[in-house]
Amino acid sequence: MLPWLSDEEVTSLCDPLTQRSAQRRWLTARYGKAIEAKPNGRPLVPRYLFNQPSSLTAVKSATEPDREAFMKAIGRRKP
Repeated sequence: MLPWLSDEEVTSLCDPLTQRSAQRRWLTARYGKAIEAKPNGRPLVPRYLFNQPSSLTAVKSATEPDREAFMKAIGRRKP
């Protein structure tokens, strides 16, 4: 197994993004680490980033609102 994701894996991970620079920006935001480019411009994603259990938590926090914090904030407000 390669130490980085294949082009096909990156493409399926970034679907529907097709532009290489957009994929790199999205992956950088998702994993919180700068994603380098291969010589052909495609993102070079280390496999350890994808396989880390903590990365799943980062994905959730980056893509979904924190409903619990929102409800706490609303509950503190006086009508």
